Amino acid sequence: MVDSADVSLMLLSWGEASAYDFDGSGVIDSGDMSIVLLSFGPCETPNTDPVGYEKMPTVEQRKIVGYYPNWGIYQKNFPVTKVRGDRVNMINYAFLIPLDRTMPSAWDRIVSSYRGWTYTNYAAYLQQPAGTTLSAGVGLFDEWADAGAASASAALTMSPAYNAGSNFAQLQTLKAANSKLRTMISIGGWTLSTPFFSIARDAQKRADFAKSAVYVVTRYGFDGIDVDWEYPGGGGLVQNGISDSATDGDNYLLLLRALRDELNKQTLIDGKTYYLSIAGPGGDTNISNMDPKKIAGIVDWINIMTYDFHGGWDSVTGLNAPMVNVDPNASAAKWSVAGATEVYLTGLNGKGGVPAGQLVLGVPFYGRGWNNVEAGASGTGLGQAGSEGTSPGLGETEFPYNSLFSSGVLAYSNGVFSGAGGYTRFWNATAQVPYLYSASAKKFITYDDAQSMAVKMNFANQQALGGAMFWEMSEDTDSATGTSLIDAVFTGMRLP
Repeated sequence: MVDSADVSLMLLSWGEASAYDFDGSGVIDSGDMSIVLLSFGPCETPNTDPVGYEKMPTVEQRKIVGYYPNWGIYQKNFPVTKVRGDRVNMINYAFLIPLDRTMPSAWDRIVSSYRGWTYTNYAAYLQQPAGTTLSAGVGLFDEWADAGAASASAALTMSPAYNAGSNFAQLQTLKAANSKLRTMISIGGWTLSTPFFSIARDAQKRADFAKSAVYVVTRYGFDGIDVDWEYPGGGGLVQNGISDSATDGDNYLLLLRALRDELNKQTLIDGKTYYLSIAGPGGDTNISNMDPKKIAGIVDWINIMTYDFHGGWDSVTGLNAPMVNVDPNASAAKWSVAGATEVYLTGLNGKGGVPAGQLVLGVPFYGRGWNNVEAGASGTGLGQAGSEGTSPGLGETEFPYNSLFSSGVLAYSNGVFSGAGGYTRFWNATAQVPYLYSASAKKFITYDDAQSMAVKMNFANQQALGGAMFWEMSEDTDSATGTSLIDAVFTGMRLP
């Protein structure tokens, strides 16, 4: 603020050469005073955005969506402070847990590996406005990582709602440093989706779930909700006897409508823009259990999970996220980036398609692997029998992109990727993705790198899609190496 205090300081310096010599005359005089008086009032806010940030689109122009896993602070030493907020304009914070206080007891099971809690344990800590008792809603899955709360019960009444150093606090700092960045809570996921089936089937539970979800959004400073129900009609984790392919799709629409209505109510209260999205399946069977066109009439966009088309659950090796599927199985013809996108654009079973601008193309920052794989006639291991492999050092069935370098199976030099440690890198010209194979170790790894990522961004541009989404941030390499997938996504999605 330029005000009388500045005038007083200037008068004390009158005639002397100092920082108040605004007109460069060599003395402080009436010329400088005129400049000060013309500037009286609030100072212009300095532009603190990162260099090159002018190329970042707004969410309304084009989405660059990155998932941040709250468990990344433990296993992967990836706090929010490592997130490259200048390369995304939307962070989906994964995951919060959907809760139903009266979910069938047969569906209850342990969902927390580190403290042995079931859905019922978590339901006691459902987040809700003061003075209400909701039948369904949302809970923090890890209250320490999320809000810095010492216990799940403490998280319900903390004021302020989160402590310094927590993920939620650091996300606010990150948004302050990146003016186009927005954040959403992502609810559900492969492991936590079971309560969606019972919540979506009951009008009161849908309404209460929406109230709780929006309460969480506003309480913790988020900009919207991403629903990751895997999947209406079945296909997720431990869903035998739970899903109903005949009704889940319609109930999903009702659940989303309840969320949209509640978000709209909140906009009327505070004037803010709130976003609603879903993580949509990539397989045509799962897509057929929904009505993407009607979903698009409710949500702002659909993130298509165009990956996990093949993995260690298959008895033969395949490609995780091919542009075009090279699997000879006729039933898998649409299991690809291009195939799944076409299904959403054109529709299935006469339901109609989704406008291209509402589709956000999902890409993986990880691969999949197999053991006990023979070279086969091609000598590459592709399409050969194998058993599910786990990534070195992590013991997981996901092979994070950065772990391929740290474990010594992938190398990059002078702009060229190559296999290392006995692995050979192959490029499938039809699928437009790479893979690694070691004949001596009999191991096969399907993954994406910066080369295939550029292909996918070009595809998204050609199809006029609404942007790109990736799972997930902690699996990328350091930007200084020239191998970063986030850089490849940003380069493809940024404004011209």
